[in-house]
Amino acid sequence: MDEIRIGSHILQPNRQLLADGEHVHLGARALEILSVLAEANGEIVTKDELFEAIWPGQVVEENALQAHIAAIRKALGEDANRLKTMRGVGYQLEVSGPSKEAGNGGEEDEDTEDETSPIETEAHEPAAAITGRKPLRLIGTFLAILAAVAVVAYLTGWANSNDDVAAENSAEVTVYPFAPTSDDPQDNALAAGITEELITRLRRIPELRVLTGNDQSQNAQNAIHGTIRTDGDRLRVSARLEDANGAVIWSDNFDRELNDLLFVQEDIAASVADTLSVSLDVGVASRRHGGTDNPEAYVNFVRGRAARYNFDPREAISYLERAVALDPEYPRANAELIFAYGFRIFSATDEREVAELIDKMDRASSKAMESAPDLAVSHVARAWYHLAVNDFVSASRRMMRAEELDPGNDPDLKERMAAFASQFGRHERQKGLLRQRGLIDPVLAGEERPGVLAGQLLYAGDIAEALEAYRSTQASGAFIIPLEVSVGYWANMLSGNGDAARSLPELANFPDNAPVYREYRPGWHDAELFPDLAFPELEQWANERFGQGGAFGIAQLAVFAGHSGEHQLAIDYMRLAAQRPNVSGYFWFWHPALSETRRTDLFEQFLVDVGMAEAFRISGDWGDHCRPISEIEIACE
Repeated sequence: MDEIRIGSHILQPNRQLLADGEHVHLGARALEILSVLAEANGEIVTKDELFEAIWPGQVVEENALQAHIAAIRKALGEDANRLKTMRGVGYQLEVSGPSKEAGNGGEEDEDTEDETSPIETEAHEPAAAITGRKPLRLIGTFLAILAAVAVVAYLTGWANSNDDVAAENSAEVTVYPFAPTSDDPQDNALAAGITEELITRLRRIPELRVLTGNDQSQNAQNAIHGTIRTDGDRLRVSARLEDANGAVIWSDNFDRELNDLLFVQEDIAASVADTLSVSLDVGVASRRHGGTDNPEAYVNFVRGRAARYNFDPREAISYLERAVALDPEYPRANAELIFAYGFRIFSATDEREVAELIDKMDRASSKAMESAPDLAVSHVARAWYHLAVNDFVSASRRMMRAEELDPGNDPDLKERMAAFASQFGRHERQKGLLRQRGLIDPVLAGEERPGVLAGQLLYAGDIAEALEAYRSTQASGAFIIPLEVSVGYWANMLSGNGDAARSLPELANFPDNAPVYREYRPGWHDAELFPDLAFPELEQWANERFGQGGAFGIAQLAVFAGHSGEHQLAIDYMRLAAQRPNVSGYFWFWHPALSETRRTDLFEQFLVDVGMAEAFRISGDWGDHCRPISEIEIACE
């Protein structure tokens, strides 16, 4: 059967339970039991038949079945009376027809002992052996690991703990970074994504205190390790859980299609939870966290997110658009699309393409807000859309709401908030949010590149320390991304080492304005690369060189002009940048090379004209460079 009616509920066997068209959360094992009972079409199904159908070849305590029956009754609500306990025999589910008012549903029938059930029947012949049972699809490779950790936490006698003080018997586990077993960049990105998601989800379980592999200050009672490898559309994950002595107390290998990334969740969890009669809600029904229950949508989201920092964002966009096509009500995928579209705007030159990207940002962020208005991630997505269209006031209001809704357990959310803070010159705020991100997930903090620190130091005015941090990045042999190249360049330039700045070999990594970086000297202007023109002519030049995009590159030119003392020209470049879609290029306005420009009346008027001054007033956070001196005047430095 495709669908089975149970009173006011609709069951899609082994898929989902619906009430008034809405998904009713039910664990996969309980859903499978309900499907077996429903497909018996009103016949009694014995306990032995259920054990054989659900746990073939396994030894399972009877109270495991009872726990799932209780969960089914809770999910059925007013239709719980349709599920009857046949004392000493098994269970019977009445399907189709109206709900009955009489019966033994509800709280009194938790089925802790079959003999206590008020329903008695004459002896029935056992139902025929159940055959042809649909196989239970396994839910979420790394979420299965998550659930197993949570269950083994109970199994090893862990108790509640809080975030600050670990009780003597607290539930603790250290999650070490999953390691790729190949050199495939996708494997590396997926491994990092699985680790991060696993940590975030584990921290949603109040009974569990989660440490990470880079947190060396304390040793948890247990540790989880894993490896990952992809082969085309196949995914192989190996994971193990060890106790404090290094003994393996659980391990498993998962060889699945990538589209089954969501589908292991309760296969491992239920097999352990069944022996404990506990019911866990840790898995893929994560809409309240902005997730999806569509496995193909999820795997496309993971792949898109893994491609987040690719220089060409079109791969990420392709995966993420597929994710939201499969599940339009997927807030995290819609939010991630905002940033992928924004990154694409950096390199877009065609007027129609830029307009289409802005429209897509609008629709994706609006959809996130529509589907999850109470989630911080939706408001962050909308804030970045408003920022892209230079609506600083609306962007600030959205971000303020996001901060109110922030649950405090999502490191990715902190990273997006930190990047937003940098657009308004709130460097201390940015550093604080990144510290919070590191506290949520020290694995990420431990992987922070020296180049990231170099950028923070540069914008804080610690030029010498920024230069030292940049040199550490060079010495590491890692590929230096364009923004880090700019940090190294200006750390040298502001230290008086112009020749060293211009000769940086990493300038080859800088796609925009590389010739300007190599040729620039204070007072230097080039008619083609870095012109000094009146605003109308400058605007025409920018249209010819950058098309309808280019705000990021134009904002960089403002830094060169400010460093040369050409404050009017610097402001003109800023105005050009602020007229164009500009997802994350405003941080250039707070560059140390522009400190003198920021002290001018020209800059203060610029902030008023573009609406950033009003955004400062609304939020009350003036950042590190500006302050109000009256109800209408501001001063910056």
